[in-house]
Amino acid sequence: MKNILFFLLLTPALAFANPFLGSCKSQYDEAYSLMIARQGGVPLPKMMEVAESIKMEDYSIMTGSELTLFYEAKEESIRLIERLYSVPDVSFSPEVTHTVAVDFANRQYLRCMRAKKR
Repeated sequence: MKNILFFLLLTPALAFANPFLGSCKSQYDEAYSLMIARQGGVPLPKMMEVAESIKMEDYSIMTGSELTLFYEAKEESIRLIERLYSVPDVSFSPEVTHTVAVDFANRQYLRCMRAKKR
């Protein structure tokens, strides 16, 4: 589970410049999956524990710039988690859960698109 959450947590809007992050489409998919997990009852401390346990030793980081990109990705992952948990729990309705997850993922996709324009 840790590896899956790690992959899902590295989804910030800096994707176009950061090899630890995916494309805008992959960020959309990952943001959707994270929101489904959040709405499915994964507690905030568990998400934070996974994000904070990510270590550079798990990757082949060779240069100082790669290290910087890694830590930028990790910091953005924590910000993404904060955004996840600012959305109310609507798990009482699968339809509403899906709608909330799509909306959250759309906002992540927009952040990525805007970041690419900079």
